[in-house]
Amino acid sequence: MTAILKVTPLLLICSWTSLSWQFLAAMTVRWLMNAPAKSQEDRGSRIVVCSGQIMEHSIHKLYRGIRTTTLEPQHAQGQLSNKFGCFANFECDAWLWQ
Repeated sequence: MTAILKVTPLLLICSWTSLSWQFLAAMTVRWLMNAPAKSQEDRGSRIVVCSGQIMEHSIHKLYRGIRTTTLEPQHAQGQLSNKFGCFANFECDAWLWQ
């Protein structure tokens, strides 16, 4: 049985800190966006990925069209043990591309 998505989402947000989960999330995003592997931004869908900065290189490979943004996610209690980053395929009032 093949699942068919009848509507393309306009915005997907992913947040994973391990490469294996980030890979699975990227495959799911590609399926949900129903976009060719070369670029999700060609279809007008918006993607936001928040993860540790250490994942930056992998995120750029997994989510083609994604760029590092100026937004620096902060934990409400200030308890993030590593530096986090925000990556997206669009700019907005909250961030610009680096």
